[in-house]
Amino acid sequence: MLFQPLVIWCVCFCFGIVAGYYCHVPAVLLFVVLVAVSIAAFYFRNKRLCAYFIFGLAFLSGALDIIQAKALPSSSLANVANFSKETLLVRGIICSDPHVSQRKSTFMMAPQEVIADGVPSRGWGKVRVESYVKADYHYGDEIFAEGALHRLYRKAGIGDERSAAIFTIKKDNFFDKIGGGRRDHAVQLILALKHKIESFIFARLTNPFFDTLVAMLLGDGSKVPAELKQAMIKTGTWHLMVVSGSHTAFLAFAILLAFKVIRVRRTLRLCLTIFLLVVYCILTGASSPVVRATVMTAAYLLTYLLRRPPHFLNSLALAALAILIFDPTQLFQVGFQLSFLSVFFIFWIYPKLKNVFPAGVWKSRVSCGLANCFCVSFAAWLGTVPLLAYVFKTFSCISILANMVAAPLATLIMAGGFVLISLGSLWPSCAGPIASSVEFFISIFIRLHMYLNRIPWASISVRPVPLFLVIFCYAAIIFASKPQSKKP
Repeated sequence: MLFQPLVIWCVCFCFGIVAGYYCHVPAVLLFVVLVAVSIAAFYFRNKRLCAYFIFGLAFLSGALDIIQAKALPSSSLANVANFSKETLLVRGIICSDPHVSQRKSTFMMAPQEVIADGVPSRGWGKVRVESYVKADYHYGDEIFAEGALHRLYRKAGIGDERSAAIFTIKKDNFFDKIGGGRRDHAVQLILALKHKIESFIFARLTNPFFDTLVAMLLGDGSKVPAELKQAMIKTGTWHLMVVSGSHTAFLAFAILLAFKVIRVRRTLRLCLTIFLLVVYCILTGASSPVVRATVMTAAYLLTYLLRRPPHFLNSLALAALAILIFDPTQLFQVGFQLSFLSVFFIFWIYPKLKNVFPAGVWKSRVSCGLANCFCVSFAAWLGTVPLLAYVFKTFSCISILANMVAAPLATLIMAGGFVLISLGSLWPSCAGPIASSVEFFISIFIRLHMYLNRIPWASISVRPVPLFLVIFCYAAIIFASKPQSKKP
C-alpha cells in the first residue's frame, strides 16, 4: 500500500488546519465533537467505518490545533495595550538568540511584567523585539525597557497571518539590562557552541567567504551578501543556503563513520547520531527544512534499531506532524510548503525519470552522476515551480541547469566546512590549508552565480496565477506520474 495510514492521517490533519483557519468555529464545540468522534472510533467494530472515524479525528484535531494557536491569552502583551503610539514599560527575558546588525538587534522576549498607564500587570506569551539601543544582548538576559507596541503582520503562503505583536525600543527610550533571568541550560550550551563555531570560522575565513559558509552550515541566511542572494533567487538555487536534508544526511554519515572507526556498538552509535542531529537542528535555528530533515533521518535510523523496513512517505508525514502539532501556522508559510513539496516530488517523480534514460547511461559513473543530478533537479523544479509562480510571480528558466552545477559545488563547500570545524579544532595546523580550499570552492560558487545571473532570460516575471490553477497543476502532475497498477 503506497499511502500508509500515517500519511492519510497527516493529510487529514492538514485539511483540518486549513478548515479551522478559514472557518470560525467555537473551540468548545469542536472539542465536544472531537471527544464524540474519539469515543465512536473505539466502539465501532467495523474496520472501515472505524478508519473513517479515526481520519475524521485527525481532521478535527488539526482544526482545533489552529484555533488554539490563533487564540492569544487574555493577559498576553498583544492584548494589554491598544496598539496606539503610547509607550509601555516592559520587563521580560530574552528567549532566543539575538540577531545583532549595525542598526538594530532583533530577538524574542517573554514578558514578565507590563506597565501601561502606570498600572502594572503580568505578561504572558512571547513578543518580537526590535531594539535600536546599542547593548550586549544574550539569551536569558532580563531587560527592563520602554517602547511602543505594534501589530506584526507577515505574508503567508495562502493568506495573511497575524503573529501577535512587535515591541520597538528606540534610541531615546529607557533601557536597562537587569541581569540573567531564567535560562534553559541546554539551549544556552547549544547557543554557546554556535557562537564558538562562528568565531572559529571568522578567525580563518574572510568576507564574503565567512558569511557564505556560516549561512550554509548554520542556516543564517541574513549574512549572505545581497548581490549573491539576488542572483541565487533568480537562478532558483537559494535553497542551497537553507540547512536541509543534504546537511543532515552528510552529518549523519560522518558521525556514523567516526563512531564505527572507534568501534562504538551499533545501538549506541545510532542513538548518539540521532541525539547529535537534534543538537544540530537546535543549533541551526530549528527551521522547517532542518526539522523535517532531522525527523526523517532519525526515523530512518530508528528503522535499523527496530529492524523494520523504512517507508519514505511515513517519515515525511511524521516530520510534517512533528512541526504542525507544535506550530500549525507553519502550514501557511512558503518555506514549509517548498521544503515538503520538493522532497515529495523528488520521491514521486525521480523513479519515473530514471526509466526515461537508456540502460547504458547507468553503467558509467560520469553519465550516471549527471543523469541523477538531472533527475533530482528536474523533479524538485517541477514540484516547486507552480508555487513559486503563485507566490513570487517569477519563473526561473535555468533552474535545472543551475542546480545541476551548483548543488554538487555546495556539497563540496559544506563538506569542507564540516572538515574545517572538526579537524581544524583538533589539529590547528590543518586549519589553514583546509580554509584555503573552502575559500577556493566558495569563490567558484559565487562567480558561477554571478555568471548565470547575467544570462538573458534567466528569470522572467509572470502574471498573477490563481490559486485553483496551482492546485490543478499539482493534481495533474501527481495523477500523470502515479504508479501503474500491475495486471494479474
